[in-house]
Amino acid sequence: MRHPDPRRPSWGQRKLARVTILLLLVTLAPAAAADAAGSSGTARGFAIRAPPRAAGFSVELTDLLGLGVVAGEPGFVQRTQSGSTAEDGRAAREAKRNNLSVPEKTGVEAGLAWLEDGHWLQRIRRGWHGAVPIMGGFPSGSGQAFGVVWNKMGIGARYPDEFTPTRVGLRGSAAFSLRGYYLGLFEVGVGRIGGAPIHMNVHLGYQRNANESFYGFGQDSSVEDRISFAQTVGAAGVVLWWRAPSWLYVGGGIGYRDSDVGEGSDAFPPPPDFNPDEVPGFVEQVEYLAYDGFVQVDWRNKGNHYRGGLYAIRYSDWSDRDGGAFSFKKLDIEVQQYFPFLMTKRVIALRA
Repeated sequence: MRHPDPRRPSWGQRKLARVTILLLLVTLAPAAAADAAGSSGTARGFAIRAPPRAAGFSVELTDLLGLGVVAGEPGFVQRTQSGSTAEDGRAAREAKRNNLSVPEKTGVEAGLAWLEDGHWLQRIRRGWHGAVPIMGGFPSGSGQAFGVVWNKMGIGARYPDEFTPTRVGLRGSAAFSLRGYYLGLFEVGVGRIGGAPIHMNVHLGYQRNANESFYGFGQDSSVEDRISFAQTVGAAGVVLWWRAPSWLYVGGGIGYRDSDVGEGSDAFPPPPDFNPDEVPGFVEQVEYLAYDGFVQVDWRNKGNHYRGGLYAIRYSDWSDRDGGAFSFKKLDIEVQQYFPFLMTKRVIALRA
């Protein structure tokens, strides 16, 4: 059973309120209309007087100027003399309709349109017969760099894929910078030699860094101790590995590396207390012959990794060919693990 709300007005009270409101509207409406008719007019057709307010009181131009509504009398007079804003808009549309013309493009707009219409940016990214332009790739301070990468896969096969036996691929790159840095690299890869899961890579490269900086060792380094030097590196090597199943890699290789350190192009001579004998490899030009072996398990998903893991270990032996003074051995371990959550839309990546 519903109980009436004591705070709600009764039916009689609501009826009396409606009648009172109607009587007030009937009484005040004629007075407002008479006052509006007795004013100087409206802004639609008159130059000075503004339209009346809703309550029947006319608005003077000085009132508008005092409130900062208009920026001055000349602008207000010009706006009211032309009729109304709607009429000005209609006149502008009519004038534009009668004088239709193709918009003119600026030089920059015309150049961008030419690039987009001809799909030149896409063509540049796709390259030409395997050659793709690149920018950068050198250490910091080398200046703006330009280069090209050439890649040709599956030579001799009409439709090469990862299961094509004895699949041969070539890759080369060359680049230079405005500050005298340059490099060149050439690689030959052979996949599934004789149909077996055996792969091989042969590479040959050369790079010159025209001006590198050295500030000292550790916490004793200082900007005042800066010196510049040039570095030239030549390298060659062969890597052979076995891959079966697709997530397991076992292999090794042999390589040669020759480093040469010389005077840099910047005018930063060594400080007076600089002792070249304290810098390993600064005076002696080292040549290395390196051997390495590796095992890698990679079951990450293809593309942007969000699932699976990578576990790799590599052991290297670098032998100094000039007396063995700088020979060393190195052990590298790489661990990556990806944990997806929220329907693989988020991922936690761990690396060590």
